[in-house]
Amino acid sequence: MWEDHPYTEQSCLNALAKALAIQARMNAEGLDAIISDLRRRDSYIANYLLLSLYASGGARYADDTVSLLCGEPWRFECGFIGSGYWRAMEAIREVFPHCAARDRVRIETAILDYVPAYVRDKEGTKFRGLAQFDLLSAIPPSLRGANANRRFRELERKFGKPRGEPRKVVAGFVESPIPTNAVKKMTDDHWLQAIGKYASKTTVSFSGDKLIGGMDELAWSLGSETKKNPERFARLGLRIPANANPVYLERILFALKESSIDSELKIQVCERAFAECAEFCAKAIADVLGSISGDIRHRAVDMLCQMSAWREKPEITEPYRDADIYTTGINSARGRAAEAIASLIREDSRYIDQFRSVLYWMIRDPSVAVRSCVAGVLRSVAHARPGLGMTLFQKMNLSEDQLLATLHIVGFIGQNLHANFSDLRPFVARMIGSSVPESRQKGGSLAATAVLLHGDDKDAADLAGQAIDGDAEARFGLAQVAAAHVANSDFRERCEAWLLKLFNDEDERVRRHSASAFDQLENEDLRDYEKLIGAFCDSKAFKEHSLFILSAIEKSPARIPGIACRVCEKVLDSLDNDARDIQNRNAVDTPAVTKIVFRIYQQHQSDELGKRALDMIDRLCEERFHEVEQEFEEFER
Repeated sequence: MWEDHPYTEQSCLNALAKALAIQARMNAEGLDAIISDLRRRDSYIANYLLLSLYASGGARYADDTVSLLCGEPWRFECGFIGSGYWRAMEAIREVFPHCAARDRVRIETAILDYVPAYVRDKEGTKFRGLAQFDLLSAIPPSLRGANANRRFRELERKFGKPRGEPRKVVAGFVESPIPTNAVKKMTDDHWLQAIGKYASKTTVSFSGDKLIGGMDELAWSLGSETKKNPERFARLGLRIPANANPVYLERILFALKESSIDSELKIQVCERAFAECAEFCAKAIADVLGSISGDIRHRAVDMLCQMSAWREKPEITEPYRDADIYTTGINSARGRAAEAIASLIREDSRYIDQFRSVLYWMIRDPSVAVRSCVAGVLRSVAHARPGLGMTLFQKMNLSEDQLLATLHIVGFIGQNLHANFSDLRPFVARMIGSSVPESRQKGGSLAATAVLLHGDDKDAADLAGQAIDGDAEARFGLAQVAAAHVANSDFRERCEAWLLKLFNDEDERVRRHSASAFDQLENEDLRDYEKLIGAFCDSKAFKEHSLFILSAIEKSPARIPGIACRVCEKVLDSLDNDARDIQNRNAVDTPAVTKIVFRIYQQHQSDELGKRALDMIDRLCEERFHEVEQEFEEFER
């Protein structure tokens, strides 16, 4: 019940505290169990509620409050943004007048001895004493002891006024501690001084209504300036002291990735970071090295090889936040190094020989997330040296089904499916039968691709058969390929055969994606697709997703075929109240229907289609489609 939560709303917590305070004033005995439970817990929320209860009954809880705060000084830090000790201050203010003389001395001594952790580093020195000042201000002046009063006056000269009631929740952009207009005027020496001053993380502070940050925000400013003047700040990166916080060098490196400065200077900054803070800056180093065109020298290759082989920790067995495993991989040092190596080999295949020894190490990386990135290296290798690429792929640890569904594994199989189908077929079959939904979907897509590449090959046809007879995920993957290639004359017959089945699939997503095939026909002569359109009209997918075919007919540059008349008639037959609701997924594209009907009439005035078009125009008028009047005006012109 009392577990801490970092995103608890201040207003909700205050409401709960007030409810407990009311209960305390009405029935103190009934709260003994709650107070006992709160005291046993060390969470922020439990402490907040406990101090709220004590503040609500100053006389009743004076002894308990003194015992609590003197015995566990960490409880002083209990408040909100702008006044981090406010709840403790309220409790002290309420109980202090009811304390015995010895207890007043005890609590004053506890306050004078209290030094929070954040003021113990170099940057926090300027805030030293602020916590004492706030807490001492809660003691009524007439009751303060001599030592406490003397210290209060000293701190008053330093800080002016103690912080009062906390601000309400504040949201906004956290600015750099050095304003933008001042940053523009800073010399390199000024930057080095600022880097030394803002050397550790600090809490956000206020300057009027502005939120002011510290080290991280200044580092972002440094990165922004580096993008504007990369050579200057690259050289500044070489001057940053070895004991500086590495976040500044990291920001410079990330900004250098897209710059066009001399490669040698980029490598020098990378070497500096690699020598002094390699683990912290590894991803930025890899990004910069992977972006360099031309010869990056052996020492740069060595850095990437070393990062690729790091085994200092198991790393990334858990997903990166809520990301997929590939995203997890590229947010690791080894994964990012793999991305850089892939980029270099893609740019110049001669790098294959320089990285060859480490490739055999990389394909056995213990992390599935990293291997999902290593597959990108194999794609680059296979593009230049297909035999070596296939050898590495077959030796790679591909034991996890979830790995088969990742970007580069799917890309590698698709890229090499034509020349190495017999070697890759087992992987596609395994994907279709996988327990991982995304793997089944990608397997369905690859099975369809195999058929398009290998025609009537029995093994390829069997794969597609497994997909079409598989679950919805596999059929969805096949539908993606069928819809994407139906307009290709080489593949049209096969794709149409699949779509005729998929239009009536039991899964709505499959039906919808199959219907999207008509997006590919917008610039085609639809007379060549009358069989497909007719089957669609009679399918489950039609009422749900007729918008796709309507759009294709409306945008077709050729003479509208007779089947278009049937499409419009089917649409009008399906009209109901829901169809006029634009928020309903079955909503009819009334402007498209109206345009198509008038276009049919214009092109077929002397034949049977023209008569059917006139009948539909009458129906449109009866349905009071407001687009009809506009089409009449256009027609009369």
